[in-house]
Amino acid sequence: MSEKIIIVAEIISKPGEIENLKAEVLKLIEPSRAEPGNISYELHRDLEDDNKLVMIEQFKDEEAFEKHAASEHFQSFGESAKPYLAGVNIKKLNRLA
Repeated sequence: MSEKIIIVAEIISKPGEIENLKAEVLKLIEPSRAEPGNISYELHRDLEDDNKLVMIEQFKDEEAFEKHAASEHFQSFGESAKPYLAGVNIKKLNRLA
């Protein structure tokens, strides 16, 4: 049985570039939510770090997440966000309780 995958992605901007980075990340929301295996795709701002956005994503299984990662809109984001991006930390989770 496949398990739901939860992704927590910390997206860190270069100094002074958070608004530009946010604009690029926002372009991912609609097409990602429309993917067949997507359950939720929510963008948050870190209240303790002005240069950090946090995306919390849920996919029905690993295969759905892999399709998302290979999607044209996600690959385009990697290029368009590059000038504003300082780093990304990704955690993959399965819910236990």
